[in-house]
Amino acid sequence: MRMTLDSPEKQAFRLALKLLACKETSRLDMKKYLHKKGVSTEVIEYVIDRLISEKILDDQRYTRALTRTLGLQGKGPLHLVKKLRKKGIQIPVRQAKELLKEELEEWDEVALARKIVERRYPESSQNTKIYRRAFQALLRRGFSTEAIKRCLEKDLRHPEEDDPEAESYS
Repeated sequence: MRMTLDSPEKQAFRLALKLLACKETSRLDMKKYLHKKGVSTEVIEYVIDRLISEKILDDQRYTRALTRTLGLQGKGPLHLVKKLRKKGIQIPVRQAKELLKEELEEWDEVALARKIVERRYPESSQNTKIYRRAFQALLRRGFSTEAIKRCLEKDLRHPEEDDPEAESYS
């Protein structure tokens, strides 16, 4: 397909570049955007193929950018997987955890969950209702059940159990 001076392909390509100038986007989001702007399906396919061949549109780059953003917002790997699926990108949870560790060098799911609990639910160790609230909040943020249990299990113990010197004073 050859683009003429103001062909539909050229107009659609400009629209796509305009969107990409503002934010990184996935292939699916680009299709939706162009469709919403009234671009025909065959022109959309042409534009997306061209953007991909020129390495302007890249789902891997989008995935990494979204991973950094969500990781810095304190979201867990399940939230990342869910968000990527909405954007037309399928990755397993294990890969999402690896991406978070690559993009955010200090990322640790349990430590991040603990930080959130300490900040938002400090009484979770003394109050069952608050413990449940914290558990549900972490699930909504996309943390795995295993990480949440490991994070909150310390809260279930008494402080003396964590301190080996406490036994010597008895």
